Amino acid sequence: MSRRDGEYRGNTPIPIIPIQEDSRRAQASEEKFRRLFELESDAILLVDNETERILEANAAASLLYGYSRDELLTMKNIAMSAEPEETRKAMKEGWIRIPIRYHRKRDGTVFPVEISASYFEWEGGRCTSRPSGTSPSASGGGCPAGERGAFSLGL
Repeated sequence: MSRRDGEYRGNTPIPIIPIQEDSRRAQASEEKFRRLFELESDAILLVDNETERILEANAAASLLYGYSRDELLTMKNIAMSAEPEETRKAMKEGWIRIPIRYHRKRDGTVFPVEISASYFEWEGGRCTSRPSGTSPSASGGGCPAGERGAFSLGL
């Protein structure tokens, strides 16, 4: 039996959403989050934790590091670290907060950053890296995370 607003199986209505409407909703949602990503004032990088490759970068990351988005997408995140071995260690150990780390801009300028990380599984273990700017403090070390997966850095 069918109804205009859904299909019935027994007494339970099952909503019917036309494919075109579902596709429009998905596109609108994707556009909304793409805009949020691009408009964020903090630099955001999505990084594969295993390969260290940058998968995505917002405009603030380009501005902060001095590379175009296309250039960033050909790089590894450790290329911007002035302490690459420490960066690898933090990623391997799953640190979620690094109060002070030093990164390098395209022009060679080294500057302090504060990093916040989130780990999650995405498309087979990809990571997110979220740089959020220069660090006002130079205290302490990182905190090991309880879970591993994707890497989110906030500078």
